[in-house]
Amino acid sequence: MELKDLHERVIKGQLRTIPGVSEINAWGGQTKQYQIIVDPTLLQQYGLTLHDVAARIVQNNANFGGGYIEHASEQYTIRGTGRAVTTEDFGNIVLTSKDGTAVLRRDIADVRIDAAPPQGATLRNGETVSGMVIMLKGENGKRLIERAKDKIASLRLPPGVKIVPFYDQSFVIDGTIHTVEKNLFEGFVLVTVVLLIFLGNLRAALITASIIPFSMLISFLGMRVFGISANLMSLGAIDFGMIVDGAVVMMENSIHRLEENHGQESALESVRRAAYEVVRPMTFAVAIIIAVYFTDFVSAGPRRTHVSPYGHHSMRGLIWLVASGAHHDSDVGLTQFPQSSSAPPWAWP
Repeated sequence: MELKDLHERVIKGQLRTIPGVSEINAWGGQTKQYQIIVDPTLLQQYGLTLHDVAARIVQNNANFGGGYIEHASEQYTIRGTGRAVTTEDFGNIVLTSKDGTAVLRRDIADVRIDAAPPQGATLRNGETVSGMVIMLKGENGKRLIERAKDKIASLRLPPGVKIVPFYDQSFVIDGTIHTVEKNLFEGFVLVTVVLLIFLGNLRAALITASIIPFSMLISFLGMRVFGISANLMSLGAIDFGMIVDGAVVMMENSIHRLEENHGQESALESVRRAAYEVVRPMTFAVAIIIAVYFTDFVSAGPRRTHVSPYGHHSMRGLIWLVASGAHHDSDVGLTQFPQSSSAPPWAWP
């Protein structure tokens, strides 16, 4: 009972002062309880019922305010202290009177301090008390965990009592961030290599792959504006193949026209005509992909909660691709670095 009482009266109150904490849930332990064991025979002898006993407890176990008294330009607050704090206080509560004699609680019942009936248990090297910090919606989990650790380290606990973390969500957060960073980097390198193999041109592959960081930048800015957190659902929407799909089509057509019409027209004119040939079908293809994600916004329930970040992230990246990615790839990149068709695909002029 001492551990549970310490948790409820000291630790729980201290942790709730941390900014961003909604509640502190507790499991296990024995809850301290004042128990009144009524003797049915004595209760019947005095003509009382259990309802009468319970009503007298409520009426004689409360504090109340009495206003204030002004004296010598000062105010004195009046407060009535009627809350029972010991077993003797409960035993001295008057239930009724019989033949002019007060019938007290201790005359019909025993009052004791004992553990409340348990509704569960926490077992970790024996029975113990566990607590969980509940975070407010929209709060930064990693920063809140750091504040909670600092607060726990500053607590002054009785000798022999210590707080041992058994589930630290910061390990999950750090692991998720590491996984996302690793996957993004490996995906970027893999897509660049694949583009180099299929396009056969190092500069074209690098320019096309440059769409990826710019699309991610626009997506992250949108996440910031709309208040969407970076998690596995939102970051998992980064499909590099889908992002560079339109840029690959336009780049491949530009390379084909530059090699086909080499010497017959300027590089700028070749790229402009190549872009004009594919910009319409490319735009419609990307628009169809964007339209697919609109279903995430009209859905309801858990699907909207879990899937909508995926749609937000993908749509922003694709919209930016349609708006500026193709122009960046074609008009800027290849016109500045014209290449002869006789040069090997990895050569620079």
